[in-house]
Amino acid sequence: MPIWKNQTGKREENDYEFIRSYRINTFFWLSGSFRFSEQVKIGYFEQEPAWADIEKTPIQIVSDACSSLTIKDVRRRLADCGISSKHAMQEIGTLSGGEQAKVKICLIMMKPCNFLIMDEPTNHLDALAKESLKTALEEFEGTVLLVSHEEAFYREWTQKVINIEKKI
Repeated sequence: MPIWKNQTGKREENDYEFIRSYRINTFFWLSGSFRFSEQVKIGYFEQEPAWADIEKTPIQIVSDACSSLTIKDVRRRLADCGISSKHAMQEIGTLSGGEQAKVKICLIMMKPCNFLIMDEPTNHLDALAKESLKTALEEFEGTVLLVSHEEAFYREWTQKVINIEKKI
């Protein structure tokens, strides 16, 4: 599982361009271009959560994303990601960054993918949630591209580290 890493501790433009460029399936900052195979199914975790409607609850958000699930199944999936019953019924905009991250992770887990792009997924997560995420990523059978400044999070399970620093 390769990892994309910037050791400066700052958000560099190259990090942003690399992660954002997957959305249009081409990496512009490289010489030439690159396209994923059609067999690649991407799951994407954004560093900063962006919600279409901050007044919706996690239950509504997950239900909207997968309308075939019963409310009981939605609640179970949210609980599997560490969302309490109380938080599942609160407006997403009132939840902490960590709770919002858990809802994003829940949404990613609901869609089949074999290539995860995770942009600073440990931001806002408590130690228990980080351990759970680490275990899930270790068990993930696809490829993980991780942008992280937390070496302790990825040191034990990554196969390759790529250090990207802005050279002036």
